[in-house]
Amino acid sequence: MTTSDHGNRKNHPWEGIDLAIYEKHMSDAGVGQLQLLHRITGEQLSAYPSVRTRPPPSGSWVSPAETDWT
Repeated sequence: MTTSDHGNRKNHPWEGIDLAIYEKHMSDAGVGQLQLLHRITGEQLSAYPSVRTRPPPSGSWVSPAETDWT
C-alpha cells in the first residue's frame, strides 16, 4: 500500500512511498543506531554550546578560518 492510496491530497510529500518498505527500513537496527546517535549529538551540542559566541575584540589576531561568523 502506498501513501497515495490514503486519499487524494495533491502534492502530498509522501505520495508514492510504499509504507511497508518504509516501516521495514525504519525497523532496521542500523537506522535505530543512527537515530540514537542523532539524538545524543543534539543533546551534547545543546549542553556544551560553542564557547565563542561573538567576534573577538577589534585588533585581536584571528586566523582566517575563524573569521566566518555566519
